[in-house]
Amino acid sequence: MNYYSTKFRTIEIVYSIYKLLNKRRKIQIFLLIILNFFSSIAESISVISVIPLLSFLSRSDLNYNLFFINNFINNESSLLIVISIFIFFILVTQILKILNLLFNQKVASLVAIDFSKTAYKNIINRNYVYFIESSSSSIINSLAANIEAFVLGFRSILNGITFLLISIFLIITSFAVNAKLTSILFLLLISSYIIIGKIISNKVLKNSKRIVNLTNNIIKIIQESFGQIRDIILNNSYNFYIQNYGEIEKERKFKQAENFFLSYFPKYIVETIGILVLALFALISFEDNQSNQTISTIGAFALAMQRLLPSAQIIYSSWIGIRANYSAMKNIIDINKKSSNNLFIDKIKTLKFEKKLNLRNISFSYKENNIYLLKDINLEINKGDFIGIFGKTGEGKSTLIDIITGILIPKEGDLLIDDVSVLQTRKKANLLNSWRKNIAYVPQEIFISEGDILENITLGCTDKNIDFMKIKECIDVTQINNFIEKLPMGLQSITGENGIKLSGGQRQRIGIARALYKNKSILILDEATSGIDLDTEEKLFKSLIKYKKNITLIMISHRKKSLQFCNKKFFLEKGSLKEII
Repeated sequence: MNYYSTKFRTIEIVYSIYKLLNKRRKIQIFLLIILNFFSSIAESISVISVIPLLSFLSRSDLNYNLFFINNFINNESSLLIVISIFIFFILVTQILKILNLLFNQKVASLVAIDFSKTAYKNIINRNYVYFIESSSSSIINSLAANIEAFVLGFRSILNGITFLLISIFLIITSFAVNAKLTSILFLLLISSYIIIGKIISNKVLKNSKRIVNLTNNIIKIIQESFGQIRDIILNNSYNFYIQNYGEIEKERKFKQAENFFLSYFPKYIVETIGILVLALFALISFEDNQSNQTISTIGAFALAMQRLLPSAQIIYSSWIGIRANYSAMKNIIDINKKSSNNLFIDKIKTLKFEKKLNLRNISFSYKENNIYLLKDINLEINKGDFIGIFGKTGEGKSTLIDIITGILIPKEGDLLIDDVSVLQTRKKANLLNSWRKNIAYVPQEIFISEGDILENITLGCTDKNIDFMKIKECIDVTQINNFIEKLPMGLQSITGENGIKLSGGQRQRIGIARALYKNKSILILDEATSGIDLDTEEKLFKSLIKYKKNITLIMISHRKKSLQFCNKKFFLEKGSLKEII
């Protein structure tokens, strides 16, 4: 990759971000550029205003054709007026700089919020297969670390624009002071940064990609180690994870440090060149007996360079900042570009389920041209049925349930509710989303938030008014009333992170109570009673049948005895579903 291709990559990133900005953000950036414009003018005037002051102090003539300066101030002007004008322009410049910094950071934060929110929305609205095939660490990396890198990169873009304008006006001012000296310094400045940039650009980009991968690995190690902390304690395998974490973090920090160094080290080279050129100019001018003129010239020029060199360095650092965060920025841009499939639609009406559900000739595989996990499945479920499905692990029981819920779309076949297809017409009438509103799903592994039991039963409910009568009914049905009554804080008892203070069976019953509280017409239990003893499970199902007479229940279990209350039982094996009579 050469210098020009990296330059175009930077332009591509900037243009891609601009295209994704909404109208309001574009207006804000336009206003920011206008503020930058006035700030740059003020910066230039503050440099020009030092010339009369130095000329007055050195008793030299004002022979510079610098806008209105000669007409406004002459050698008879008082020192107080000269100093007052100088101070005024300095104050105006600093005020504009402060306003520019404030507005710059605010706009950067607003854009980051927009991109972060859109990225989260687009990811969470992706189809279920995406989450099956993607690692959680890469998703977390996209939404956390990559967003932070995007913010740094976008701030680099805004800083680059700000200081590019300032540099342009300072160069124009410097040309007015001394065109020859400015030309020499400008050429040296530009050539130095171009040569350095050409040498290190590829290195920075490679580091950028490597940092993204290493960050993903760090998140993965943290998740794995926390997720199997019991095994780590029992096997005393701390060092394995600590060593892996340390090695990855060491490389990541070194790559970040290397990019930081490559971003800032040219400053010292360019500053040295600038000082040497100024010293050489002063020496030549003094030998030509132009000392008085030289003092005001070098003073103004030194002030201009004192502003220009840092500006040039910030422009360069901004470019490196974009390169250093290129991979993360492109990742966020790509996520923002991708459609969210419009899975989330507010105020969806529930599709009425009054008679029956039919799976008709359903076949499914997770990848194209792969072996079918399910083949020609036909199933009819009447409203009020208690359906039991069992089979060996990996036979596709959960996949079948995901097709019934509409989370997975089959390769072949159809899902009908009261003889109406919810698959063939889903784009037109949104029946698929309407169908899902009938379903409460309880998996084997229950998510428990780090709150109290009440919060976990009502988790996901948008209604802030808790129906405590319904809560009582749910905990009675799920047989957790005795357990809760023994706790000092009752429903307000803290469950711990991921329910660590609860047993597996208690977590599952809280999950079932959560599903019942939602008051859906269909309840799906996907191995949701595997951690419950048989006696408690029997009481639970008897209560369900007694209190929830109108509910349709679909249950998956590897324990045949758990299916004793089902009025229809099916066995799933080798992709085929057979009813057991």
